[in-house]
Amino acid sequence: MNEALDRPLPSGFSNSPESFDLLLYLQDLGAEYLPWFFLLIVISAICKLIWNSFHREKMRLEKLKKFLVFFLSKRQMMLPLVYTFAKRDQVLDENILTKILTLREKAKEMSFKKNLPERMQLEKEVSKILFQYFSFMEKEGKIEPHSKLSNVVADLEFIDEKLVELQKVYNNEVTIWNNKVIPLRNLISLPKYQYLQ
Repeated sequence: MNEALDRPLPSGFSNSPESFDLLLYLQDLGAEYLPWFFLLIVISAICKLIWNSFHREKMRLEKLKKFLVFFLSKRQMMLPLVYTFAKRDQVLDENILTKILTLREKAKEMSFKKNLPERMQLEKEVSKILFQYFSFMEKEGKIEPHSKLSNVVADLEFIDEKLVELQKVYNNEVTIWNNKVIPLRNLISLPKYQYLQ
């Protein structure tokens, strides 16, 4: 045991009182700041968890938006077919028929991501025209079972059901997101999402 104590200290250390004072100082410094260091780690971990939670919510909203765009695009793709049937059956006047094509062209140019309120307003106009046309055709008994027109009606009804469901889920997620970001909006840059009307 005494032999171990008699061995020389590692290089860089000496038996001088200054070296031992430095070691004691570092030990005291570590003891003093160690709790703060652990507190910093805990705060960083909490911030990371909060950020991950926001990131997941944002990705969920973006995913829902992509689904909405998909179904809206599917509906837009069917407008030329509706135009052809409406022109053939002479149900809608020429102004409304022209409006169908104009709305379709506008939809192509209008970004759902950048112009959400304007795009949804445009989709409302499309819905009104489709409702007007198919209501008349149904009233007149012109939608025959298993015909091309009845298939178009079935497809559009399916798309509209999905759009309504997605809109409800999306608006609910927007409420959750916007309520979450209110306290943090001044600290970090977080977007506020708009509701779909």
